[in-house]
Amino acid sequence: MKITLQGEYKSLKDLESDDLNKFTVITGKNGSGKSQLLELIKLKSENKLDPLLTFTLPDGINKIQVEGIENRNLTILNNQSWKNKLKPFVDDFLAQGINSRLFFKLMMDKNVRLDRLPNNDIFQAITDVPRDELEKLLTDSLKEFEPQFFNSQRNIQQIASRFIRPQYLSRHKTTLVAKFVSEFKNKDISELNEADFYLAPIPEFFFDNTHLFSSQLEYIFYTYAKRRDLNNRQFFDKQQYGDQNNSDSDDDFIEKFPAPWEKMNSILTRHGIEFQFRGINRQEFSIDTDVKIELVKSSIDKSIEFQHLSSGEKVIIGLIIKLFTSEFYKENLEFPDMIVLDEPDANLHPEMSKLLIDVLNGTFVNGLGINVIFTTHSPSTIALCPEESIYQLQNTPDSKLFKIDKDNALKLLTGFIPTLSIDYKSHKQIFVESPTDRYYFQTIFDRLNLEKSYPFKLYFISNGYGKGNCQQVKDIVDAIRQSDNATCYGVIDWDLKNNSTEFILVHGENSRYNIENYVYDPAYLMILFMEMNALNVRGSIGLDISFNEYTLGSDQDLLQKSIDWFFETYYEKFNVPQEQKDAKREVEYYSGVKAMIPEWYLDFQGHDLEVKLKEAFIALQKFRNEGDLQKELTIISAKCYPMIHMDTVKLMEEIINVG
Repeated sequence: MKITLQGEYKSLKDLESDDLNKFTVITGKNGSGKSQLLELIKLKSENKLDPLLTFTLPDGINKIQVEGIENRNLTILNNQSWKNKLKPFVDDFLAQGINSRLFFKLMMDKNVRLDRLPNNDIFQAITDVPRDELEKLLTDSLKEFEPQFFNSQRNIQQIASRFIRPQYLSRHKTTLVAKFVSEFKNKDISELNEADFYLAPIPEFFFDNTHLFSSQLEYIFYTYAKRRDLNNRQFFDKQQYGDQNNSDSDDDFIEKFPAPWEKMNSILTRHGIEFQFRGINRQEFSIDTDVKIELVKSSIDKSIEFQHLSSGEKVIIGLIIKLFTSEFYKENLEFPDMIVLDEPDANLHPEMSKLLIDVLNGTFVNGLGINVIFTTHSPSTIALCPEESIYQLQNTPDSKLFKIDKDNALKLLTGFIPTLSIDYKSHKQIFVESPTDRYYFQTIFDRLNLEKSYPFKLYFISNGYGKGNCQQVKDIVDAIRQSDNATCYGVIDWDLKNNSTEFILVHGENSRYNIENYVYDPAYLMILFMEMNALNVRGSIGLDISFNEYTLGSDQDLLQKSIDWFFETYYEKFNVPQEQKDAKREVEYYSGVKAMIPEWYLDFQGHDLEVKLKEAFIALQKFRNEGDLQKELTIISAKCYPMIHMDTVKLMEEIINVG
């Protein structure tokens, strides 16, 4: 599989790639033309290439999906929106004459599709119907649709070619819907009327766009609930009045047709995603009321709107929906020949990078036979990719897309960091899970180093974007260590289970869950409230307006008093069992002061803590962008020096002293 370019497009010129893998991951330096290459693929797929350019893709690559992983908001549905979704099929069917209906039914019975005819020749596709009969059916059908076309003399080839036009290609699905309704109503397809369609339990996939990247999840859910509701009413009529129908008991219906949200949620659980879709309860469903499909964050049991998800969460939920679609639709789904993605991991939580690779390579490439090309700048993504899938693009001095091994790809992506190539004796590079970790550790180290003048300079490097995962850090440190770099280390969160190893150190082992539990320290939050003159904090703990909030840690009793006030206020919003309130752990700061903080707070999954804090303390809601509050509190911790976390100081000094 090769890509070739003859001509010049932006920074790319006269390129012929190496043989590409069906799963191709392209990396390269900034400005090497990766996005431009994907632009060329998109232009090719849309037939918009400059005629002076010759750009070729492998044979058989016709349908190309560019981007499209992220999902948009879920819409609220009701019976009218369901009917509106069905109406185009009904109108299309009713507009057909008797010959047209017979023609499209013949196509369906013969398993022939107008968009997949051999050589665009219907007579090659249908050979077991007498030629003269088929010609007559084609002619009579077209006369019903386009009588004006016959104002001139037409031959059979001209007539047959009309059915290759887009307006006829889309009628295959209409015929499938009509066939289902005719079988359900036990009526000949030519006798169907409008009411028959609206009273039939039409399956979910008819209502959705059965392209992998155009699926609308809410229509799948709603149509299932409506179909189940209709089945239950028909089953009641069968039991109560002796009606003859094919309905089942509700238990049998569910066994025969499992709820799609159960399938969706099992996929989310299988991949460790902390979201679930709330299903449509049978008792609460009515065709007279609106139905909202809700996405629930499991850890806080709260409904989350799609627009409030982080960019990374939108990508991963969108990816899971595509995975669900591929499993749910199976033979009813239409797949592209190639999927092209420009840095899909750019805003992706690193903990999900492996999932991205597994779904794209395992499901889409190996399972469904789709070619995938995506670009990346992430060392952790490269570290997790199959060796045979990694390629480098360069545009100077010549344009080349060539195979590169994993070690060289990692060197390419980390080479911009000066400390990886110069002055190893006085520098160490520390890979951490996310930008939050990097900002926190670098800020604290730089402030600490002003006083300590350590023999080593520590450079903290974010493993990716968004929220991190320890396995990613382990993988990249291991890969770089194998490339003969002896100054590379990793720092990961405790997460209630991790242990330090030779080159991977745990921050806050047996002390705090993760980095957010340090950043969201109650003392720093109290100082922030004083900075903002919010919540009357000074007055509540007996301080006047002239008090310098950054000296809060100089008085251990005052520090504890402020922390106690913090939790008293929190408990006014959230009910916490008394035994959890009483169970406390001592924490220590570099200044020597200590404080008692409830264990539940220190062990609470820090990624979800900000949501709770913003509900309990409305002043924090001004920090709307992801990472803003964490950055502000990190700055406060440095301003409070030496009241910085002793755990952090010990970690940094352990890295400095090791080796």
